[in-house]
Amino acid sequence: MVVEGAEGFDMAGRGVSLVLRASWFNRSSWILAKEIAAIRVHVSQQLWELLGKVEAAEMATGQQERSSDTR
Repeated sequence: MVVEGAEGFDMAGRGVSLVLRASWFNRSSWILAKEIAAIRVHVSQQLWELLGKVEAAEMATGQQERSSDTR
């Protein structure tokens, strides 16, 4: 992900960290709010993609369990 003014972005485990340049804090609050919103949207999109993959895997596992049920 590319964020203008960001020094680093890391997603590890449950936490998300964003390291900002000092100049980022000198910007107007409106610009800063828009950029923070863009970061949140990007992270949210990644989360939804991950949840979709987990749901698909769970559905596939459930179908395998039902097909192997010999009742």
